[in-house]
Amino acid sequence: MKNLKKGLIIQGPIISTGRTGKTAHISFKDVKKEHVVDFNCIENIAKIFNDYQYLFAHIVCITWEDQDPSIINELRNLIPDECLIIIKDTTKKIDSKGSIISGNNKYRQFLSIYEGSKVLSKLGCEYIAKIRSDQFLDLDLLMNDAIAKLVNEKRNVVLVPWISLENSYSIFEIPDHYFVAKTNDMLNFSEEYLSLPEITDHIHTDIFYKWSMRSYCKNPLIRLYISGFKRFGNNSFIRILINSKFSKGFFIPLNPKILQSIFWRGEIFSIDDYFLANKEVDYNKINAKSLKSILKKVYKK
Repeated sequence: MKNLKKGLIIQGPIISTGRTGKTAHISFKDVKKEHVVDFNCIENIAKIFNDYQYLFAHIVCITWEDQDPSIINELRNLIPDECLIIIKDTTKKIDSKGSIISGNNKYRQFLSIYEGSKVLSKLGCEYIAKIRSDQFLDLDLLMNDAIAKLVNEKRNVVLVPWISLENSYSIFEIPDHYFVAKTNDMLNFSEEYLSLPEITDHIHTDIFYKWSMRSYCKNPLIRLYISGFKRFGNNSFIRILINSKFSKGFFIPLNPKILQSIFWRGEIFSIDDYFLANKEVDYNKINAKSLKSILKKVYKK
């Protein structure tokens, strides 16, 4: 196997506000002030550079210009100057879903990914991994697993932390802690998420539909169809859209052992991996609810 040129995007704010690995399981509606921290990511970002510089041909840290200049300069002193890319937030504003954690704009991270991918593409990287500024994880394990899954892959796929088989809703939810893809796929993945119309306000299902159906999401009738039936946990009606005609790219879960290595805002991340798929999911073969149970739910709605 030739020496593959890999690039890394570290994306996010320098001061990251939110739940930690210890409180990550608490839903937005149940979050209280004691579950949330203001985490300074500077040491974490520097540690990623120091520990994994050998693994990547290029590493870029993408963060926002509307932050305290002294904090930006502090980070600049710890990593190579050319690796720190400061961008302006040009995404549309989204109202916060909770009173405790604000500023959850789902488009911000995709703007970061897109800008970072453009830089790494120009530098000749063939593969790109995206991680968060507030998380530390085993990038050796991540990249070994990712390259093994991508090197002979001909389709447009994105590797993701997990795909949950717990229920008929979770199968369509794509977590965004980290992604790995071939460079052109990462560019298209991020650019299309920014440009395609919203399918659902829930980021994890929005990610699934936009990449799985690509340009077909521009069709207002398809968006209306999805928004109508997804509420009922309905695989029967949704999965007829997910076939070779409609789908140019899918998601493949990475090794679940990677999750055991994550520190999120300074705390180890714990997740029950019982329902996590250990290989690619065939969405045309997943279990569907019976039509009878669906109609009962529609009637109740």
